[in-house]
Amino acid sequence: MKYAYFVFCFALGFNLFAQSNTLEINGTIQEMSGVPLPYVTVLVYNENDSALVNGTSSDTLGNFSVPLDKGNYYIKFRFLSYKEKFVSNIVVTNQSINLGTIVLEQKQEFLDAVNITVEKPQMELKLDKRIYNITKDISQQD
Repeated sequence: MKYAYFVFCFALGFNLFAQSNTLEINGTIQEMSGVPLPYVTVLVYNENDSALVNGTSSDTLGNFSVPLDKGNYYIKFRFLSYKEKFVSNIVVTNQSINLGTIVLEQKQEFLDAVNITVEKPQMELKLDKRIYNITKDISQQD
């Protein structure tokens, strides 16, 4: 019984020690008007070799939280129709880091005019009949 109690306490202590090394980076993502942006992709890269370390997405209120170990990182924020934003030189040492409010700027890209062309097929099959479109007949062309 003493042995089982010792193993339980040792495992519990080891688990608490292992969790104490994990820190986090958190913040809020908004657009320029102050409206929170939900579901923004947050990617954390290692500063030394640009390897992807961790990632998440913001919640419906624009809040995000990424668990990390100690180290040097940079973060990339990505969202459809918004410019990517980088936050570099993030050093995680002994405490979690709050980046505050991250503001994303909308892309200003416009499309040219769109032309839609529709052609009827030469033959259409309905439930009880076949329809031949003579405008598509090759013999009718000049």
